[in-house]
Amino acid sequence: KKGMKDPSEMTYRELKEYVERLREDGYDPTRYVVDLHAKVAFPFLTLIMVLMGSPLALAASQGRGGGIAQGVGLSMVIGFVYWMAFAISVALGHAGTLPPLIAAWAPNIFFGLMGVFFIESVPQ
Repeated sequence: KKGMKDPSEMTYRELKEYVERLREDGYDPTRYVVDLHAKVAFPFLTLIMVLMGSPLALAASQGRGGGIAQGVGLSMVIGFVYWMAFAISVALGHAGTLPPLIAAWAPNIFFGLMGVFFIESVPQ
C-alpha cells in the first residue's frame, strides 16, 4: 500500500491492469472499476456542456432570455449541477449502490439528452 498510487494519478492502462490484478487476487475492484469508467466518461463533460450552453447563448442573442449575462449565469449553474451529479453518481458507484458503468455514464447520458432537447427547442 505504501507505493500504491491514487486512481486519479494512474493512467487508464495502469488502472486497468490494477483492476485485473485485484480480480486475480480475489479482491473486489468495484471502486477502481468505477474510476476506470469515470476516466473515460469525464472528458465528455466539455462536449455536453457545449450542447447545453449553445442553445442558451442563442436564446439570449435572440432576445428571448434576459441577455447574455443571464445565459452565462444559467450555463454556470447548469455546469455546477452537472459536476455535482457526476460526483454524486461516482460516489454511489464507489459505495456499490450503482453498477460502475451506470455510475460513470448516467450523468453524461442525462445531461446529453437535455442538451439535445435544448438544441431542438431553439427556433430556426
